[in-house]
Amino acid sequence: MEIKNKYRVKKEEYKQAVERHEFLEQHDIREELEILRNQWAQLTKKTG
Repeated sequence: MEIKNKYRVKKEEYKQAVERHEFLEQHDIREELEILRNQWAQLTKKTG
């Protein structure tokens, strides 16, 4: 659940960065989101 919560927080940060037109921050957050997505996928494969 911790990964899922981090993902939600990062999605909100990304949304705010888009609203502020902060493109470098958007890029960094997108990378973090991808990492969290991959971690979640690996976790669900292990428990699935």
